[in-house]
Amino acid sequence: MLVAMRFVEEVTVGVLWLWFGVGYAAVLGHVFPLYLKFRGGKGVSTSLGAVVGLYPYMTVCGLITFAIWGVCLLIWRYVSLASIVAAVVFPIILTAAVIALPGWTFSVLWPLLIIAVGLGALVLIRHVGNIKRLLAGSERKIFQK
Repeated sequence: MLVAMRFVEEVTVGVLWLWFGVGYAAVLGHVFPLYLKFRGGKGVSTSLGAVVGLYPYMTVCGLITFAIWGVCLLIWRYVSLASIVAAVVFPIILTAAVIALPGWTFSVLWPLLIIAVGLGALVLIRHVGNIKRLLAGSERKIFQK
């Protein structure tokens, strides 16, 4: 993506949507693969890859979210719960960054927030079964025999 940025004079909303469309397509292809009858993964790792590699504005926020995911995993030992927390926290972290950092404005970067919420919502939707098991107390912990 950094190479692609060299060929673009000015980052516009249209360019942002094009780049995010590519990343979102990768996530959707992972979650709903044609060759597996639309039964794929939950989109967590692919979302992280798209966020970290797609656009530099999102990289630091994605890495902070990944660190939060790791801390949640160490504390609770539920991969699904850590993924759910990360899906909720990422749009919040990105919004805080857009508000706090000088030069970042909603007028140009609002597509970042739409994509962040969309990725988070997709991850949450794919974890409905895990949420039910967490509430029922039947979700397996990592490293559990």
